[in-house]
Amino acid sequence: MTAEAPVVTPLRFRSAKLYASEADLGVDGLRLSFDVTRTLAIEPNKGAIQVWNLSESSRTKVQTISPLFVSLLAGYSSNVSKIFEGDVSRVWTERDGPDLITKFEAGDAELAYQTARIADSFGSEQKFENVFTRVVRALVRDTRISGKAAIKKLESGDFKAAGKRFARGFVTAGRTLDELARLAQSGALEVSVQNGELQVLDVGETIEGVTVEVSPDLGLLGVPTVMQNGLVAMKTLLIPDIQPGRLVRLRSSALTSLLRMERGRWSGDTRSGSWTIDGEYSIREGFV
Repeated sequence: MTAEAPVVTPLRFRSAKLYASEADLGVDGLRLSFDVTRTLAIEPNKGAIQVWNLSESSRTKVQTISPLFVSLLAGYSSNVSKIFEGDVSRVWTERDGPDLITKFEAGDAELAYQTARIADSFGSEQKFENVFTRVVRALVRDTRISGKAAIKKLESGDFKAAGKRFARGFVTAGRTLDELARLAQSGALEVSVQNGELQVLDVGETIEGVTVEVSPDLGLLGVPTVMQNGLVAMKTLLIPDIQPGRLVRLRSSALTSLLRMERGRWSGDTRSGSWTIDGEYSIREGFV
């Protein structure tokens, strides 16, 4: 299944919504800018969001809700998707001439990363998936992180380390997410939190779903280049289906290949410039 990227889209067709702890902040028609960084690492993805002239009631709301998390959806017309969700570490409003600009700094599962702890031990010959599932369930119990997809994958045995056993047992002690990452490394898995959901992949695996088609006519901006570390640096328009772990089919005069997104930066402003993704991708197949 493939999805095509948008062509250059007029400003009037851009659409963005911002929610604070699931309450719509009513940003339709307001100027909004965002700068989001997402990776496949366990450390929290980061987001900086600014809204011009947010209503007084919404400004009061974001100052009084605690803990506060934000969800940002962006796209074109009705084709929008969540590009960031995160726990707000700082929110403030400052004046710039006639405007009041409300600014958010947030991290995806930041609160869970900083506060969730685990101390548990597992006896010898325990199966990898049993240990991993127990740690995931502890994480889900103590935080807002959703682990449904991860638990389903683990219980199905749909990963390479399925059936592996810890001959000498396994002990966890520390931050739950760090311990989960350590456990994942022992099973050749990649674990991250993407918009509040725990994502578990075999090393190098792509997430299920569409393959995004990108070309000069379908969202590609400039010329993709192969960096010294072997990753492909590529800039595109904001494409709702692109996210860390997604399979992308690139067709250009410089490079034609199947790629996997490893990390990216999403940025845009509802009143100016293009909405873009500056991504780094691993080459999965083809190099022409």
